[in-house]
Amino acid sequence: MPEKYKIIAGLIFLQTMISCTNPFATRTPEKPDNNDQISVFEPAVTPRILMTNFSRAIEQKNLQEYLAVFQNDESSPISYSFEPDENYSELLTNSWKYEDELSYFSKLSQSDRFGYPLLRFHFLDSLVYSPLNPAAADDSAETNFVRYELKIEMSDSVRFVTGQSRFKLLKDNQNLELWLLYLWQDRAINGEPHKSWTAHKYELR
Repeated sequence: MPEKYKIIAGLIFLQTMISCTNPFATRTPEKPDNNDQISVFEPAVTPRILMTNFSRAIEQKNLQEYLAVFQNDESSPISYSFEPDENYSELLTNSWKYEDELSYFSKLSQSDRFGYPLLRFHFLDSLVYSPLNPAAADDSAETNFVRYELKIEMSDSVRFVTGQSRFKLLKDNQNLELWLLYLWQDRAINGEPHKSWTAHKYELR
């Protein structure tokens, strides 16, 4: 090969090596996908964020984030309670508290089958927030009654929990920037109380 072609070939080879990425070099970490919002739990500085955290905690079977939604301040005059569907009023009225949510969700989210249950939850209606006290609109709020659907999938079965609920919220007594859920009212729909969240809580009580 003539000398000038050897020089050209060498320059091409050198340029190629410089432009190639070193396969063993440390890779710059990728930024998280901002579209994958299901994994995000934000400080509940608005009622809307609080209820978004509620939904995400259920789907992710995240006990810590689920419990963080509820009022659990013993120094507060208002404590959390669940108001059941009227068909179960004698069984659960005035008896379902924060500790019962802990027990219920622990049983709901765990099983002896790896990876199960799979939980899918969403509200079928838009949540609308209204002040409980117009004179103190920033301190408390309530939602409308909204239909919900909780899909509980096991390896060999699927169950749907359906009904409608209303939620009442207040500011955290320990941190006035954050909101908490202090009352959960549940109602069956379509004359099917056995499909309601109340019925499911009663089964796993």
